[in-house]
Amino acid sequence: KRQAAPCLASGRRAAPCQASGRRAAPCQASGRRAAPCQASGRRAAPCQASGRRAAPCQASGRRAAPCQASGRRAAPCQASGAAPGQHSAEQLGSDQEAARRRRALERA
Repeated sequence: KRQAAPCLASGRRAAPCQASGRRAAPCQASGRRAAPCQASGRRAAPCQASGRRAAPCQASGRRAAPCQASGRRAAPCQASGAAPGQHSAEQLGSDQEAARRRRALERA
């Protein structure tokens, strides 16, 4: 599986979102929201797209809420020191995708 853009466990800036030359904004260990990453249909980073709410980076190590950009979900953000979870929307089936989004939205 291809790696989604991880949020570094140290809480420093997120890995770059490679899309149209834009860069991912910092993922904050304090739990503040990440600024937009305009993924344009590629792998999603914590972002705000299509007017939907931004996915917060949780200081507790919980994964970020889904970024609903072109049907793709956000990469988890872990600030607890654990390795970031790796997800790739391209590798997930549509049924899994829908179920994961529903569960994430219920937890949010």
